[in-house]
Amino acid sequence: MASESAPLREFLEKQVAWHWDQEQETSFQKLKQMVSSTPVLGYYDPSKPLTLSVDASSKGLGAVLFQDEKPLAYAARALTPAQQHYAQIEKETLGIVYGVQKFHQFVYGRPTEVESDHKPLQYILNRPLHQAPLRLQKLMLTLQRYDLKVKYRPRVELSVADALSRSYLPETTQTLFPDLEVNEVHLKTHLPMSPEKYVDLQQATAADPVMQALSSIIKHGWPKSKEDVPNALHQYWNSRLLMVSYFEHNGLLFLTVGEKKC
Repeated sequence: MASESAPLREFLEKQVAWHWDQEQETSFQKLKQMVSSTPVLGYYDPSKPLTLSVDASSKGLGAVLFQDEKPLAYAARALTPAQQHYAQIEKETLGIVYGVQKFHQFVYGRPTEVESDHKPLQYILNRPLHQAPLRLQKLMLTLQRYDLKVKYRPRVELSVADALSRSYLPETTQTLFPDLEVNEVHLKTHLPMSPEKYVDLQQATAADPVMQALSSIIKHGWPKSKEDVPNALHQYWNSRLLMVSYFEHNGLLFLTVGEKKC
């Protein structure tokens, strides 16, 4: 495989200018064929341990299923525009969700080790669900059906998943939470107010430009920089960084605060 990759490896040299000619294209196609066939690609064995390697880049997700350090299957997809604004820990958790759902037929009902280069995940996913922000709660709920153990590995050891997350398929419509509605809380039923007061709050929210701007940013994701946030919403920026989650339900805006421990 070393000789096949030579035209691509030359790009690792700083003095080599970027170019993509027929030689590079041929090498790339041969490498793709090699990593997707035996002896590189292995066969699933239900008696052997499973390892799921996942990674999230700024715009994509990558996942690889391993046994005996040999890949069984690869997967990659693009993040939606809203998901691209997720915090990195949310992207990395989303990568795990994507991996287990993509390889559900292999990992469901059996212990699986998950490799991630995001070290906080191995601690956060073991904390009580109510301590996590709402978006992470949804992701963690989806993972409850699986027997997973998250293990930290440096990025240099996750080269396959890392490469897939940066060379993702151009799809953004895949639903990652097909069964999430069974876990939704019907907030309207539990709010301590009359139906008339509820309608008043809905109307006031609809007429408030700040609330509408906040509603829009909740739906489409927070920008990466505070400078890209409307001035009226600057007061909410620090709350976002402190893992306070805002969400919209039936015309009203809510927030949940996860317990923060040092």
